[in-house]
Amino acid sequence: MKKKPSRKRRKLADWLASEGTPVFLLDAARRIVFFNAGCERLTGWSAEDVVGEVCEYTTDGDQTAPRTLTGVLCPPPEVLHGHVAQVPVYLPHKTGGTRARLLHFFPLTDPAGQIEAILGIAAALPEAKARVEPTLAQRLHAELAALRLSLRQRFGNQSLVGHNDAMRRVLRQVHLATHSEVPVLLIGEPGTGKEHVARVIHSEGPTKPRAFVPLDCRLLPADRLAEAITRAVDGEHPETAAAGLTPGTLYLAHVEHLPRELQQQIAQAFGADGTPNRHRLRLIAATTVDPWTAREEDRLRDDLCHLLTALTIALPPLRDRLDDLPYLAQAFVESFNRDSEKQVGGISESVLDQFRRYNWPGNLDELRSVIQEAWSACSEAVIRPTDLPFRFRTGMDAQTVGPPRQLLPMPLEEYLAAVEKEHIQQALERSRYNKTKAAELLGITRPRLYRRMQALGIEDRED
Repeated sequence: MKKKPSRKRRKLADWLASEGTPVFLLDAARRIVFFNAGCERLTGWSAEDVVGEVCEYTTDGDQTAPRTLTGVLCPPPEVLHGHVAQVPVYLPHKTGGTRARLLHFFPLTDPAGQIEAILGIAAALPEAKARVEPTLAQRLHAELAALRLSLRQRFGNQSLVGHNDAMRRVLRQVHLATHSEVPVLLIGEPGTGKEHVARVIHSEGPTKPRAFVPLDCRLLPADRLAEAITRAVDGEHPETAAAGLTPGTLYLAHVEHLPRELQQQIAQAFGADGTPNRHRLRLIAATTVDPWTAREEDRLRDDLCHLLTALTIALPPLRDRLDDLPYLAQAFVESFNRDSEKQVGGISESVLDQFRRYNWPGNLDELRSVIQEAWSACSEAVIRPTDLPFRFRTGMDAQTVGPPRQLLPMPLEEYLAAVEKEHIQQALERSRYNKTKAAELLGITRPRLYRRMQALGIEDRED
């Protein structure tokens, strides 16, 4: 005869299924296996929507996607190492807005100590006096999610991260560019993310259904450039034709290196002479130099320069975005977490301190590369200084070495006297203050040595 469940078990099952306390359960692979009615009421998502989804320690500004919620429900990596954690979060609601809650994570282990599941409970935030201080990684994870949600609501995309004045201006200009078809010129140092911004403009603008065609005018030979540009302008490109897509945006990196005859072709194709642009193609170019200086140096044709500068977007170097640096580092960490069994919470305080003191000559590209290597080397919940690549540490050391000491000019007589005094002292020390031997080393007479010692204030010791 099958034994009936005890009253306590029935009460536990009823409590877990109730709308009172939001409770959820993840398996060892971070897959949601239980999502009770309390969670449904709190988030607006049904169990059917989220059960089976894998939680990754990432952020996403799209509130219509389940991964926005699962990124918040993902336990910080220290829980995956067997530690209990309490994390203040902003839980996104499916219909919009967020709910501030404190998530309690409890790792459930088997007799051998291996994690079998993770229990999560959402509770109200405690009073300020009893409030739990999150770690740097937990705080950046929550703040990055809120920032991306805010940027998406205001500018329509969440892949660009920035909140300082310079980047807010860039975001406004990008938003303007996505609602027009005028040519765009992106200006910035190497590694500042010009191609990424170009792809955002393409993917959020009217050319989104068609292909993005990137060409590097500095690397490709002239004949290859000419062929690719002609195909793109004519609506065909070998790389996109195979995928069944027609070109939608032509992106010219290092446009100042484009041969002049091809500059003329681009200017004519896109209506620089006043004729309307007959091609269903968007033009975006990028450069690391001032376009008007390039025009004066005959590196850019006058008509192409005027065509491209209808809308210019200047991307600031990373050293001018130190306020954004923590969020950019967190965003790169989370990008490597995506679709990976390994999950890293973020960076430690000591790593952030080093990042803030570094000059970042390679800008965003260098930061991404450093984070990628450190993420691969990391074996703990967060990236620590020992995880940073050797080339970054040597770069830090090189930047701490100051410039050569500049000697201030001094009167010639004073300088010559100092040199003579040092020279005589060396001779005296070498001869153990034997004046006769010292005079011989210096090639002068002993009486003259005495006179110079007296004039220069050199102490006279016994032979």
